Amino acid sequence: MKIVHMTSVHHAYDTRILHRQCLAAIDAGMKVILIAPHRHDEHYKGVHIKSVQQIDNPRRRLLVGAINVLKLALRERGDVYQFHDPELIPVGVVLSLLGKKVIYDVHEEYTKDFLTKEWIPRKLRRPASLAISLLEKAAQGFFSGIVAATPTIANQFPPSKTITVQNFPKKSELSSMTSLPYSERGYKIIYIGNITEIRGIREMVTSVNYASNKLAAPLSLELGGSFSPLELREAVLRIPGWHNVNYWGFLNRDEVAEIMGTARIGLLLFHPTPNHLEALPNKLFEYMSVGIPIIASNFPLWTKIINETRCGLVVNPKIPQETAEAIEYLINNQKEAEAMGYRGQEAVENIYSWEPQAQKLIALYRSMQ
Repeated sequence: MKIVHMTSVHHAYDTRILHRQCLAAIDAGMKVILIAPHRHDEHYKGVHIKSVQQIDNPRRRLLVGAINVLKLALRERGDVYQFHDPELIPVGVVLSLLGKKVIYDVHEEYTKDFLTKEWIPRKLRRPASLAISLLEKAAQGFFSGIVAATPTIANQFPPSKTITVQNFPKKSELSSMTSLPYSERGYKIIYIGNITEIRGIREMVTSVNYASNKLAAPLSLELGGSFSPLELREAVLRIPGWHNVNYWGFLNRDEVAEIMGTARIGLLLFHPTPNHLEALPNKLFEYMSVGIPIIASNFPLWTKIINETRCGLVVNPKIPQETAEAIEYLINNQKEAEAMGYRGQEAVENIYSWEPQAQKLIALYRSMQ
């Protein structure tokens, strides 16, 4: 059975697409093609990566990116085509009309996501949100299956063809041979992911600076990922406290594991935008999986998870002083911080692991044979 994944937005090494879904299909004995923005064609652990041009301009990507992906997809003669961006909904419809089995993998609540997109003029955001809602509703009848990243997203689609495949980590996925015992780690605080205004980059830099000054300790913010937009980096460089930051740029999975294995605290300070309130980001569970206590935004859903597992603290993400106080508490109470990390690992082992999610995905593929 041949599965063809398609994206014009996500990079080829995307965690959900490549490291979770593509490799799950490989482990199940399937052939997997990934069409994605990349420098060149490549084989990765059995996955054939077919590169398309990286188009950073979202408006141009809507047309040119979709056409480029469709051209490659038509060459592959897959049994199942799975696409990961709303921009590719027309591509999915075309493939369906050609008799292909098509799955729409919905990563976000796009009707809410479009309300905060920087590239969409403010006065056009609500019309754009309505447009994507109407497009999803009109197109969903063409698709053989829909995969939702959260239960909240799944509720927006027909139950008869929708499954939820959540962004939980593989057990021991990020274990590192160089991981240090918690008591031997330096005062390193970590954030790895997309670096944007609404994911709290300014608040992270500021809160670490506040805590460092209060503790008179050499705290560092270990920052990995790409700035979006690129100009944001220049603005953040001017924030008091940038001298505490070690910026690593984009990191592969081995590098992520290595840095996580030296960190004391994981930050997740997303702003309370409509799309974030019900989101379940990779990093929340990845921090848990490697035994790092978490300081996260006090959204009701995140608060429930963190309180039930007792794996961290929640704060108002827009108030850096609150985050600084949480950092100080975890630094000053090492045994409790280490216990929080251990409880997070147990929760991933018993509840929030990728393996049951992979089984649901593979079952969906096999139902389409």
